[in-house]
Amino acid sequence: MSEKLQLGALESETNKYVSPFNASKDKTYKCVDCSQRVLLKKGTIRRAHFSHYSSTNTCSYYEHPNESQMHKDAKYKLAERLNNKFPITINTCCSKCLCMPGAFDDLKIEYLDGDNSIVEYRDPGNRWVADVALINNGKIRYIFEIKHTHATITNVRPEPWFEFTTEEIFEEEKRIFENDFDDVLGKKYLLTCTRTSKNRYCDNCRILTYSWVDNLPRLNNRVGIEGKWTQEMPCIICKRNQYSPVFIRGPRQICKICLAPSEEKLKTEYSKLVCMIMDD
Repeated sequence: MSEKLQLGALESETNKYVSPFNASKDKTYKCVDCSQRVLLKKGTIRRAHFSHYSSTNTCSYYEHPNESQMHKDAKYKLAERLNNKFPITINTCCSKCLCMPGAFDDLKIEYLDGDNSIVEYRDPGNRWVADVALINNGKIRYIFEIKHTHATITNVRPEPWFEFTTEEIFEEEKRIFENDFDDVLGKKYLLTCTRTSKNRYCDNCRILTYSWVDNLPRLNNRVGIEGKWTQEMPCIICKRNQYSPVFIRGPRQICKICLAPSEEKLKTEYSKLVCMIMDD
């Protein structure tokens, strides 16, 4: 199992995390978990890997890593990739409808000279601790959380920040290391952000959480594909009769395509309607 996972170690002098296939035998290394010196085994038959020197060492990091140890190694793996300016693409689909509209297209991490990734970075205001943060000249550029047992539930971290699973980090490492000839993804990380908070909603899903949308005019019935989407009333924005209506406790007289682009206009008109009803 340890060979498949390719667990790394910390270089003794610099405390820099190094994967076994990038490690050199002329340097010394210590375990990420117990800090004891480890042995680099790098030959021509077996994959390069680290192991503890003493058989009496009770640390299971390289032999039988538990979930907590794998989580720790995933953080160091990601930080190492960031420090090496490794290509990373993040899939950021809407956490509610799981679609990928324009606002949530795949995001590529952009690197700058002077970037430095820090594991377990602590906010100067002591409000949060990030699993990994990419810092440049004292400023936070990206924050990355690695999901262990539970997802991150607080939203006090500055944007942009993303959350991935431990399993996905290891899967990407394994895929990149094996480098199969039919692997169309190539040598880069392709990760999926697992955040489920409302600020990860696409524009349409976000708008549907506002109270004023309840005042959008209703349709008596929703005609589907069997009726070629020809509705009884035209969309209040584009005036088409053939459209897929927004559904808010029933079908509404506006198509899904028009909702987000017309947000400000709709909000102004139908928020006023709310105020008029309250005044009455």
